[in-house]
Amino acid sequence: MCGRFREELREARAKLAERNAQVGAAASRVLVAIFGRVAGELAEAETMLRECLDVTRKLPAKEAVDLEHVYLELVKVLCAEGKTNEAQVFFDEAQPLRKDNK
Repeated sequence: MCGRFREELREARAKLAERNAQVGAAASRVLVAIFGRVAGELAEAETMLRECLDVTRKLPAKEAVDLEHVYLELVKVLCAEGKTNEAQVFFDEAQPLRKDNK
């Protein structure tokens, strides 16, 4: 009787371990998909902000363009991507444009 119970318990544990592995793998796939999407959206945002910055830099000085805002949004995206050194460069470039410094 005890031998049969131990065998059933061993089988149940094996099934549970298999299910746990399946659930863990599914959760990992979901997280990879989410992080992949976020990374893609951040990369797209970075590209658009860089294009915006390039265009606004070429506008005549008399055009009222809020370059500080573009710089700071780019800094946020770069930080979110983990590109802190590059973000610091753009942050430093934005300092002369800050309204509270004028």
